[in-house]
Amino acid sequence: MKKIIFVFLLSVAVKGNSQTLTIHPDNKHLFEYKKNPLILIGSGEHYGAVLNLDFDFNKYLATLKKDGLNVVRIFTGPYREGGNAFGITRNTLAPKPEMFICPWKRTAINAENGEPVFNLEYWDTAYFRRLHLFMQQAEDAGVIVELCLFTSYYDMWEKSPFYYKNNINNTENVNFLLVQTSPPASYRRYQELYIKKIVAEMNPYDNFYFEIQNEPWADNIDTSLIRFEYYAPDELKDPGNFWKSKFDINSKTAIDWQRWVATVIRSEEKKLKKKHIISQNIGNFSQPVLPESFVGDFVNFHYAVPEAVIQNYYINTPVGCNETGFSGRTDKIYLRQAWRFIMSGGGLFNHLDYSFTIGKEDGSDTANTSPGGGSGLLRWQLGFLKKTIDKMDLLTLKPSNQIITGASGSYFSIADKKNKAIIYFEPLENLMASLSLANGKYNMRIIDVLNGSVINSQILLIKNRKAVINCKTNFKDVIVTIDPYK
Repeated sequence: MKKIIFVFLLSVAVKGNSQTLTIHPDNKHLFEYKKNPLILIGSGEHYGAVLNLDFDFNKYLATLKKDGLNVVRIFTGPYREGGNAFGITRNTLAPKPEMFICPWKRTAINAENGEPVFNLEYWDTAYFRRLHLFMQQAEDAGVIVELCLFTSYYDMWEKSPFYYKNNINNTENVNFLLVQTSPPASYRRYQELYIKKIVAEMNPYDNFYFEIQNEPWADNIDTSLIRFEYYAPDELKDPGNFWKSKFDINSKTAIDWQRWVATVIRSEEKKLKKKHIISQNIGNFSQPVLPESFVGDFVNFHYAVPEAVIQNYYINTPVGCNETGFSGRTDKIYLRQAWRFIMSGGGLFNHLDYSFTIGKEDGSDTANTSPGGGSGLLRWQLGFLKKTIDKMDLLTLKPSNQIITGASGSYFSIADKKNKAIIYFEPLENLMASLSLANGKYNMRIIDVLNGSVINSQILLIKNRKAVINCKTNFKDVIVTIDPYK
């Protein structure tokens, strides 16, 4: 009975907010925006575009528009980083103290550690002017914004306005692990005021969704499942990399707190004109989403692999990857991750692009040594991925395991109900595949995804539902596009 009620309410919300970003009622694995189906693909800076006054987001958003990308992610206030956090150089999320702007009014004093001190009872109108300007320019650029309300604090709790030394409001000196699980009453009050303020200020906009919390598992782990059974901590040269070999599961108290945040958002929006969807950040890599732990409207993973989509396709909601990195500096691996994820049925892929830095808001800082990729070329390649997917009938698009009956190498395939298909093949010297297609005449093209060039083009005349591809591809990542002949 609960499920039936939920579906009914969702359908009513969609009808009432046809311009606002939501989950598409006819294909719930992707989005709807301004009455059109939408897949979100982006490559953006490290979430400090608004809270870092040194960052020129005008140039940043113009660059994303030029590159044909349509999603960014920003943090909205309670968190900022130190200069070398996570090995990130020229980190946009690490503004100089005097250039940090957030929702709360700054006082004239500084803490003994040099951090600014805030008054949590008063809002900073300059911050909200900047946030509104960002949202307006993003909408003009056709960009959807992820508004990430909270994040795990890692070892940077002492930089937060909520930290007891950084405000004049007598917040308690508590272990930061409690702040987003079982916060004392003083913290919960200020958290609720903050959520309601962001919800009210942002309600007029159509081009965003909320995310409850970034990486909640980082601070509050219930269970860690081993990702590679034959991989032990002492086998790693750097023990700090052991996180790559596990699935971290959110603790129950962390989930309960996230449920409370989602409830505050929804309760506040009941009073307002527009309703916005909520993302829940589940974990790294992949894991099944358990019904009792699902408190958002759709889910996002970090460093996601195709299994994140495959394991959760049944929950019938978009599955996204909203952070990449820690796989080296070579862009090709992140492009490959994007193709794998979207071709598996993912509805959102947002690359963390370290080429956006202060003074290089056009994404041209390719000399930094941060733990990930990013460049103008990669953004063009991701834009090409988006353009290719957008040519499909998105309302009937889904992964297909029926097109390929045999192939050399690794591949992913999707198809729609208009007999169009895309097959992504990872590098091979010679591409050989057997296809099963409806009888008819088709245009087939083999395309290099690195530059969009056509390697091979031919007309397929299908009889008995069978066809064969045999083409030299010289170890390139390629796609095969199949379209009914016109």
